[in-house]
Amino acid sequence: MATTSTSRNYDQWKMPHYRWPSPAAFRESPLLEDGIHTTDLPSGYALDLLLRGNPLSADGHSHVLVFLAGAVTGRTDKQGPFFSGLGIAGKLDMPVVAVADPGLETDPSVNLAWYTGRIDGGFQDDLAHVLRSIASRAGKPLLLVGGSGAGYAALQLAEVLSESATALVWNPQTSILDYHPGPVRTYVRRVHGFAAGFVSTETWKSDVAVRIGDRAQIALRGADAVTSARGVLYLQNRTDWHRENHLDPWLKASSWQRSSASSGGEIFSHGDDHAVVVADFADGHGAPDGDLIASLIAEIQSGQTTLLSIAEEIGSEYAA
Repeated sequence: MATTSTSRNYDQWKMPHYRWPSPAAFRESPLLEDGIHTTDLPSGYALDLLLRGNPLSADGHSHVLVFLAGAVTGRTDKQGPFFSGLGIAGKLDMPVVAVADPGLETDPSVNLAWYTGRIDGGFQDDLAHVLRSIASRAGKPLLLVGGSGAGYAALQLAEVLSESATALVWNPQTSILDYHPGPVRTYVRRVHGFAAGFVSTETWKSDVAVRIGDRAQIALRGADAVTSARGVLYLQNRTDWHRENHLDPWLKASSWQRSSASSGGEIFSHGDDHAVVVADFADGHGAPDGDLIASLIAEIQSGQTTLLSIAEEIGSEYAA
């Protein structure tokens, strides 16, 4: 049934809007029409999913395409829900599920919330539960797509969803607290409710990590933890500071093997379907070209090649 919201503008998406009182109601609905589906979660959040093209049908693709959203520019002048990936999915003429981050609704100053929810809220578990139900209903795994902050969320979910998910990410954070201090302090204060003074000390990062503990996952568990996922293709710009601050610590002490693509790109891999490729996809922290992302999605969805083969191919193409 259609609903309204004082903090979210559903009309901007020009699609039907449906509301479900629980994940079970969403999961057990006999028909999920194209539109925005808002599900009330046990954690207290309302999760917005945009479905387009009947993505839970048997459409010949190997995965259900799922886009996560990263940082929102000009956040204070915009209303959610915020969805990403619709342009790329449209270019591919491919069904899609786009997932909004309700953490962005906490405060207009929050432009990135990493899909963690608040401390003790349980949102990460709720989100994984809903996405797992989508994979089960569709009878195939999810292809989780996102960059930077959304890349963090895709990898975190891939850890949890295991064989139900493949992740395609670019320049992700692997530890939220090691991102730019300004957005992180805003996130810690507005999403988790920490006092301003608490995040103003020299030891604020370690203090926050101790206070949050394992009640919300704000750092990935290392590269070996995500090998339980069906697959991972991780693109890292060679000149991005995330290489040193996020990728290298994530790979440290892992069992992944390093090799070089024929023209100089670096490859790190674990078997045939877990691969990192470091190359010149864009300058600094810039996102790779949308055409590249679209081509990678199409290749993965074809199910005709391994992710390591794809990594080696683009590692050579985009090497310095």
